[in-house]
Amino acid sequence: MTTPDDNYVKILFRFHNNVLDEETVETMWATIVDKEKGLYKLDSIPFYAPLVASDDIVFAEFDDQEQMLTYRKTVEYSGNSIVQIVLCDS
Repeated sequence: MTTPDDNYVKILFRFHNNVLDEETVETMWATIVDKEKGLYKLDSIPFYAPLVASDDIVFAEFDDQEQMLTYRKTVEYSGNSIVQIVLCDS
């Protein structure tokens, strides 16, 4: 018997964060769309990762160096938007 958790995976996103001006790593949950083709649907709202939003379909593959599924590209955009707000101390 499968549980709902069997359909969820964590995907690693590694990118340069322009706000923090540093390399950043973020992980997000996704549901499996087609494991053999490496397709996953994001089920998380990104905190920092640019150019992705919840419900986007992404291509990810296992990366030996990272030792986990790693984002490679967005295959289908959901139409959802993410707005990042930066608060500065005056």
